[in-house]
Amino acid sequence: MAQLDNPRVARESEAAARAPDAELPQFPELLIVLAKRKLFILKLVGAATILALLISLLLRNTYTAVAKIMNSGLSPCARIIAEA
Repeated sequence: MAQLDNPRVARESEAAARAPDAELPQFPELLIVLAKRKLFILKLVGAATILALLISLLLRNTYTAVAKIMNSGLSPCARIIAEA
């Protein structure tokens, strides 16, 4: 709701409403928008990183392993020892 009170957002939405057939923003204009929103993007990425780190540290460690002895290449004497 805070953005509705922001005059810049109101001007942008009025301009968009007046020119529905306007061109899409070009690459340099998109870079300018990203530069303006740089702090928000950094905060969002930082929060997501910290949240993922906390979740990974709080999860239990689970280790599973399965081993199978393949005795097809063993000599007959070694096969008897492996089966015992």
